[in-house]
Amino acid sequence: MFKNVFFWFLLGLMAVSCGKDDGEDVPTTGSSTFSYKVEGKQVSVKGVNAYGFVFSDDSYGIYGISTDGSDENCYILVPKNTAVGEHVIKNDIKAYYINKTGETYITVFAEGGTLTIVKKDDVQVKGTFSFVAGDGNTPLKKINITEGTFNVRMR
Repeated sequence: MFKNVFFWFLLGLMAVSCGKDDGEDVPTTGSSTFSYKVEGKQVSVKGVNAYGFVFSDDSYGIYGISTDGSDENCYILVPKNTAVGEHVIKNDIKAYYINKTGETYITVFAEGGTLTIVKKDDVQVKGTFSFVAGDGNTPLKKINITEGTFNVRMR
């Protein structure tokens, strides 16, 4: 009798603990990621230097700050009311790239790009991006950012 009760107890425990994996991959602070190619060169940022941050009452930022000593940074400023889906980066949504010499490229000075948000809540924002940004001081100077992805925890 005891063996039967124990068997059913273990079976029930396994059924409860083996719940459905919903595939969600909410990053911890140390596992956030932000990556892109700048003029074909891969840049990958992980951990605390890849994050989402409330920038103001109206917007938030998605950041990738280099950790390899190159001082390259890339970030996107997004209005808080931006929903899951594909969006144009140009006026309301702005993207920035700062190279190792401090030159700043902004999408408002070039063609812009696309931002696709696949998940967004108070804890996480996840998606893809690409854009062409220009140097405000030298209008013909542009930079191409492609294959951008992010899965960051909000701070």
